[in-house]
Amino acid sequence: MQATNQKFYGWTIVFATGVLYALLGSFGLAAAQIVIPVMAVDPAVSMNRSMIGLGFTFFILMQGLTGPLIGQLIAKKGAKISFMLSAGIIIITGILLGLLCGVSTVAYILLFGIVLSVGSTMGGQIATQTTISNWFTQKRGLAMSITMGFSGLICFAFPLITNAIVGGGNWKM
Repeated sequence: MQATNQKFYGWTIVFATGVLYALLGSFGLAAAQIVIPVMAVDPAVSMNRSMIGLGFTFFILMQGLTGPLIGQLIAKKGAKISFMLSAGIIIITGILLGLLCGVSTVAYILLFGIVLSVGSTMGGQIATQTTISNWFTQKRGLAMSITMGFSGLICFAFPLITNAIVGGGNWKM
């Protein structure tokens, strides 16, 4: 007979997944909404507002188009792998964006519009819902609403963080 006194880690997973969803799935978009207008008025940026907007359009478009592929990745490898890939892609892309973004329109559209979007989608809604669904059966709705609510509370800090970093107009930070 096996002991059933094992601790249930589901509620810990709820909060951890909420933090991951906020950082990986939401921060890029939240930061872009503040940084892109700062980029638009920087004379060193070789892009006009239409090109900057095109990168943002690709970002949103790629969130939907890559969903089925990311769903397959999660089904085959698991949400944990998706979260880890997301973090790696976002970190590397962020560094590359800081180095190349204002110089090349193509680099901006590829890095921000496509690669960063794919990275944030990997750590976003699909991985979050899969993780919560795997841990909860009876209180799945409650767990998902706490995860999303907690993530939303974290996201309130993103404009403050981004404004503090961009502060003097240094959007590359």
